[in-house]
Amino acid sequence: MPKRGGGSGRILPHERDVNDEAQILGHNLEIDEEVANDIIATQQASMTDKCRKEYRNRIKRVINHFRTNSNEYYKIGTRVLSPEEKSDRVFFSHTNDRDLIYEGLNIKQVLAYLAIKKKKRKRSDGTCVLGSVSDIKKYGDAIKWGALRAGQNLPTSYHQGMDTFIQAYKKEHKMLRRKDALLSKRLI
Repeated sequence: MPKRGGGSGRILPHERDVNDEAQILGHNLEIDEEVANDIIATQQASMTDKCRKEYRNRIKRVINHFRTNSNEYYKIGTRVLSPEEKSDRVFFSHTNDRDLIYEGLNIKQVLAYLAIKKKKRKRSDGTCVLGSVSDIKKYGDAIKWGALRAGQNLPTSYHQGMDTFIQAYKKEHKMLRRKDALLSKRLI
């Protein structure tokens, strides 16, 4: 298996050598309901409900952006949640009635939203105040989490595009902060 850059050595699921062609043995066997609930309880401990709500709300904001700014993509890139999905504890739809279609997700559409979202506000002099890097990164994390909940794989272009955008945004954010620090020193 290939090692990732950055020295962590961790290989992400989409980077692993896998065989998805082989049929899962015993895929039709049922698990006792009490055991299934214990599995869900353990998996739910991986993050708080507050974090799940925040992820769903971030996904909802992306969907609302598509509806208002790219209605054509909204029609093909989102879907209505079924009543079963709305009530499923693992899916955690929260208050959402729609979800993204993660397989084939167009990274350009997501980045269009993030390009708007990164601009927190404009100052009186016309310069822009950027949102935090962690806020922007959380949108990428929310989409990855949503894909996992939906049982869909994001395309490689999504991962590459998001990684490239986040790295560039870190630099942009840092340069703007340095520029602001220099300007404030000059004013003092």
